[in-house]
Amino acid sequence: MLGVMLRCARLPRDIAVATAAAVATSPVFAVLGEFSLWMYTAAVFLFWLAWFALIHLPRTISGAALLARTVVWVLFFASFNLNSQLVAFYAVSACLVASRLPSWRFREGLTLAAAYAFRFWDFLLLPLVFWGWKKICTPSTGAYADYNEVSLSLPRLAVGAGEMSHDLLLPWIRNPLTSDKWLLAAGLVAIPIYRATRGRHPESHPSQYWSLALLSSGLFLLAANAFPYLTVGQVPSSSGWSSRNAILMPLPLALLAIGAALGLSSKLPSATRHAWVAVAAMWIVLNVGACWRNYLALQGFGAKQDSIAARLRAEIDRTSAAVVQLRDYFPVPATIPYYPPSIWTFLPTRGSLTPRALVFEVSGALPDQQETDAGGNAVVVFPRVLLTQKVLNAMIEQTTLGYAMRDIPRVGPHILLCIRPTTSTRNGAALGAAYLWRKWARPDSVEDFVQELTRGESIELPEVRPEP
Repeated sequence: MLGVMLRCARLPRDIAVATAAAVATSPVFAVLGEFSLWMYTAAVFLFWLAWFALIHLPRTISGAALLARTVVWVLFFASFNLNSQLVAFYAVSACLVASRLPSWRFREGLTLAAAYAFRFWDFLLLPLVFWGWKKICTPSTGAYADYNEVSLSLPRLAVGAGEMSHDLLLPWIRNPLTSDKWLLAAGLVAIPIYRATRGRHPESHPSQYWSLALLSSGLFLLAANAFPYLTVGQVPSSSGWSSRNAILMPLPLALLAIGAALGLSSKLPSATRHAWVAVAAMWIVLNVGACWRNYLALQGFGAKQDSIAARLRAEIDRTSAAVVQLRDYFPVPATIPYYPPSIWTFLPTRGSLTPRALVFEVSGALPDQQETDAGGNAVVVFPRVLLTQKVLNAMIEQTTLGYAMRDIPRVGPHILLCIRPTTSTRNGAALGAAYLWRKWARPDSVEDFVQELTRGESIELPEVRPEP
């Protein structure tokens, strides 16, 4: 990405390096299981590798040039496994062409765009070729027939944009600023950087021009990268499962951040216009802090989930339950708010491919209710799902993993398991730090630490009986 910004977008080196650093440290994409999924992290790497190779293609016509062009074509085609990059390809193309315009005259822009379109016509058609191939060769079927169905409904787009502002943009601004220690660290880094860059000529690159260029490009790419997700009802978010939808957001957000720093510096006296470098360094340090806290929170969340898995194993062994309804009263903020039944069912198996009970969480869909007993006291009532053999079969099939759940009995004992914390902290970073300290310094104490994080309360429910 840095190479593309330097060679093709012609950004000054200091601005390009600052932008690339802001991209690499952006805390809006939480890596959950995506390292094991080709269509996420690997696809983004291939996308920018293809762009870097594209701008270095030889202009000559030869066998070697044709081979190089084919390799780039294949790289782009593979990167489109992350389908949102189909739109991103055209958006990045537009930004790169705009960055090379000698002026903002319409005729000159049209001439330059036509020249690039003629030179790279096969690449312009490539996203359309990929989409046609995908629809013909890998159509969605069965339970996924209507999954991620595209809709250009304006209300859907408007609602999605509002949710993205709340779930992505506000946390992107707020989260890096929530730690006093990291604010202090950012200040300590910014002071020597400000002093070291004081002597730089303020007009080496007009900061106001580059501020407008980066801000406009950032807003354009933000809208373009969000568009494919919003059209299918998926909202980019900075945490939880929806953070995968933000995988393309670090670049536009970095452009906005560095563009804003340049814009602020352009309003300062001439001798202090280099201050944008210190501001950018502060933001990058704060991003590192936010990423570190995200990492610790997810480690704490993982320890909590391991504790629940141990409780589930113990109760399934004790009761021989065929079904477990789970109520989790131990949320860890800014992590994953829920697990689908397919994950809960396999979590207690410790890697075995043969789960012995269907586990599903009900606390979100059926929150606790309060009733008054005969003595006038308020009592908590746990709502529960009433199951029959037919309903249980349908729930297992809806996971789309029914073939792997054949050993789960369709009739038998049925329990409700309530999970509560044994600690008063809800700070995921503190929980993750405590877990990692034990894992590194006292590995023999990790199992006991995890076990003691939660306590469980098991309630027997009516058995799932055969259909009459």
